[in-house]
Amino acid sequence: MNQEIEKQMQEKKQKVINALVSIGFSASEAEKQISELGGVITMSILKKVIEENPNQSLNDDNVQEFIQSRYTKDDIGKIVTEESAVVLMDYFKEVTKNLSEEEKQKFFDQLK
Repeated sequence: MNQEIEKQMQEKKQKVINALVSIGFSASEAEKQISELGGVITMSILKKVIEENPNQSLNDDNVQEFIQSRYTKDDIGKIVTEESAVVLMDYFKEVTKNLSEEEKQKFFDQLK
């Protein structure tokens, strides 16, 4: 993976960890939550690919090759961005639902 992209991902990950810690998660629990979110995002991406290609027989052995042959890097990036945003916003809404408006604002400000 490109080092610049890797660096950006690590910085974003750290922002999310810090934001979660600020609302009461331990650092290890925040790390665990992020790891689990990665799995949810992956499943969401696969769901979108399957919905867009309903007549394909996809499995663990051929899905990566299929995606690489069917989608450009830009297309993949777009899908990842869209699906990640949906999953993360749903998650953030859930973990902040019991916070005051001020606490929510502080939480979301940390993610900028």
